[in-house]
Amino acid sequence: MPEPKNKLVVRDLSYFDKELEEIKSVVNTAAWDLIKKKQDYYNLAHEAEWHIEGLLYHFRNMLGFYQTISGQIAERALAIDKVGVLVFHSPEMQSLLFEFYSIVILSRLTLDHVTQYTVAPLFKPGILPGSTNTFMKGTSDLPLHLSLSTEPLVRYLFDVRDCMVHSRTFATSKNTIAISDNIDEAQLPDMKELWKYPIARTYFRVVGKNKISANILLPDAIYQYDDNGSRVRLIKDFAYSDRNNILRQSIDFIQICAASVVNSFSLLEEKELKTYTWAKKAPN
Repeated sequence: MPEPKNKLVVRDLSYFDKELEEIKSVVNTAAWDLIKKKQDYYNLAHEAEWHIEGLLYHFRNMLGFYQTISGQIAERALAIDKVGVLVFHSPEMQSLLFEFYSIVILSRLTLDHVTQYTVAPLFKPGILPGSTNTFMKGTSDLPLHLSLSTEPLVRYLFDVRDCMVHSRTFATSKNTIAISDNIDEAQLPDMKELWKYPIARTYFRVVGKNKISANILLPDAIYQYDDNGSRVRLIKDFAYSDRNNILRQSIDFIQICAASVVNSFSLLEEKELKTYTWAKKAPN
């Protein structure tokens, strides 16, 4: 029997499954390679691996909520001709952001764990600072220091985390506000007083007669920085022109954490450990 012409079609997100399995496999293999060469690092390796497993767990949960929300948007957008804005009850949006919070906080903790404990055998005792942020602001000949301190994704991760903790909540109500890509937001009424028009914005577009593409986006940037790279202030009105999808951004956070873990393991595998240095950067 042929399928109905108006059958609902939501974008397939199963391609993330392969990426998640690859991350898990690479980190697990790296952990056991280290353990086989140096049994003393058994606990250190599995503690780092545990953090990555936690990140993958929260992402899988978030992926399920994202798919549910996409279906909710599709049902409404395809039922109303040329709809511009949808506001509907959707507790899954809160649940999705709970998982995003977990990914952001655990990503930061994973990097802190790497820079404080995983690479500690490569430094003289007591030399390493108490956070990745401080570690990056100093100077070091450790290769991981260069990759972290020059990676824009790491700064964005820290900006999102600091915004959540210190500046502005990502909280939302149990309602979802979804805006059509065909709508000029400048022409919409002010929705800031709605509880709660969130930082993570939801957009959609209808593709053909029965397909929908939904995007939950993060701001292009969170804080303003000066020419020296120092943080100045929280951006008042966030922009979303870069189409910074929350799923893609989350998996990128996980990738940078996994890469940091694997790179630190490779340094610990060396037969003769090199001793690296770290120091506070001299004031200008």
